[in-house]
Amino acid sequence: MRLLKRLLLLLLVLVVTAIAIALFLPAQTHGERSVLIDRPPSMVFPLVNGYRRFNDWSPWAALDSEAVYTFSGPDQGVGARLQWQGNHQVGEGSQEILVSVPNQRVESALQFGPLRGARSTFLLAAEGEGTRLTWSFDADLPLTLDRHAVSNLVGRMMGPWLGESVGADYGRGLGKLKVLLETIPRADLSGLEAEVGEVSARPTYFISTRAALDTASSNKALLDALAEIAAFATLNALKQEGPPRAVISGHTAAEWSFDATIPFDRNDAPAGGHLRPGSTHQGTVVLFKHVGSLAKLGDTHQQAHAWLAVHGWTEIGRRSEIYVTDPVNTPEAELLTIIEVPVQPR
Repeated sequence: MRLLKRLLLLLLVLVVTAIAIALFLPAQTHGERSVLIDRPPSMVFPLVNGYRRFNDWSPWAALDSEAVYTFSGPDQGVGARLQWQGNHQVGEGSQEILVSVPNQRVESALQFGPLRGARSTFLLAAEGEGTRLTWSFDADLPLTLDRHAVSNLVGRMMGPWLGESVGADYGRGLGKLKVLLETIPRADLSGLEAEVGEVSARPTYFISTRAALDTASSNKALLDALAEIAAFATLNALKQEGPPRAVISGHTAAEWSFDATIPFDRNDAPAGGHLRPGSTHQGTVVLFKHVGSLAKLGDTHQQAHAWLAVHGWTEIGRRSEIYVTDPVNTPEAELLTIIEVPVQPR
């Protein structure tokens, strides 16, 4: 009995001592690291504004190959959420984006271990032709008398070490993010309009053709093929069900090859020669909007490559250029073309 009393007294002394020490420790902890990435903010931002590619550069992903990650909410921006559960090195927790300022700032609520009021912040600043990306961690370390009293006391005691430890992890993650981004060809994505959606297959008729890369040659080859398809449609009472398109099959340094295509209500009319029935793509696509000269479409295609890479989509089929406006009767500056790219998640 005497031994038990002594043990309880010792425990009480230790608890009182821990509380006394904790009272003199900071009520917040902070850690941060930064890196200069040789890519514009518009390329860096999508990788920190969502979690689709987070485990491609996370400093913790390699610590537990069996960890379970659950994604919810939108792919990008406010409401995007990640939950994880792993081994003792990874632990369990969640983070959710609360603030998203395009190409400037992303703030997330972070919960792991005893911490329930932690915050993760990314700050982006243009620096030369690159981006200075700063990743910071902040957490409140309150002392309370509720059911979280013990975990809060542990959190306060760990505070000085925690900020530095998380900061070191952030440094490793930023290094991996820099390597990942600098393998993606440079492109300025600011102003690019992209939309992920689902499309259904529609019957078409098409003619495979090719043309030199200049606009005049491309327009002639496309318009000649479309005129032949339109004449066939009139002869067979086909109803056009959408704007014409070029489904790209390849290109070299001198020319590109494509299928000049028009969607119709049906494709059961007998076709001969080089005119054939077909169908449009069915499934998930990303639609990129291009307004202006067709001669500048190549720039939008390059932007599309970079956009898909940083957002974590893999291109799985042939791209289409959908000519929403008539290039013959529409002023060049007002031409609207949609680049449709079939995709799947990485």
